[in-house]
Amino acid sequence: MAAEDQARKIQQAFRRMQTRAEEQEGSKEVVIVNLPGEEVLKVRCAPGWNVLRLKREVSNALKIPLKEVQLAAGTRKLRDEGGLVEVLEAEEPVVSFTRVELRAVEDNAASTIGRLWRRRR
Repeated sequence: MAAEDQARKIQQAFRRMQTRAEEQEGSKEVVIVNLPGEEVLKVRCAPGWNVLRLKREVSNALKIPLKEVQLAAGTRKLRDEGGLVEVLEAEEPVVSFTRVELRAVEDNAASTIGRLWRRRR
């Protein structure tokens, strides 16, 4: 058992080292701005990152739930599974950040459903 644990730890350390090396090659700093265009933070992104990885970084840095983070490049909303290649190709990569509070969205949906239900009666 001890040999298996040691082998697992070595593999994990190797993967972390490999990931860091990949992230440093070709990585670029992306500026995250809010709707008025004010800089919120900067995140160093690697070409292999997807949008979800960037959202996690924003979520952790701003200490808000991941589900409430929405990102956009220009007028295009970025999908979680999408890559950041286009964003990183820009001379000065900028991504817009919006926080969508799910509680407000859920309350609005509930009141809309309630209103429609009352109309049917």
